[in-house]
Amino acid sequence: MGYYTSVIVLTWFVLGIMCILVRENARMKNSKKNALYLTYAIIAAAALTEWIGLQMEGKPSLAPWALKLIKCLDYTLSPMAGGLIVTQFRNKKTGLCK
Repeated sequence: MGYYTSVIVLTWFVLGIMCILVRENARMKNSKKNALYLTYAIIAAAALTEWIGLQMEGKPSLAPWALKLIKCLDYTLSPMAGGLIVTQFRNKKTGLCK
């Protein structure tokens, strides 16, 4: 397993732990839990698309449109994850900071 692959696996492992912690938190409302689950899913998808894009680069046997699609998803999901985190902190109703 390469260095970058191990970082992605650790990232997914930590996101899984965070999902367990959110699920077990009895004080948190369901709306907050759902918002966190969505954020964790988008972070996981962004990490996956980045890893796939890195694995696909330089392989002439793959279709060039596939790499472009993966990179487009990566460049869309990564900023979206950051935006969701900021939104969660700023939202009065479902925000993490009240």
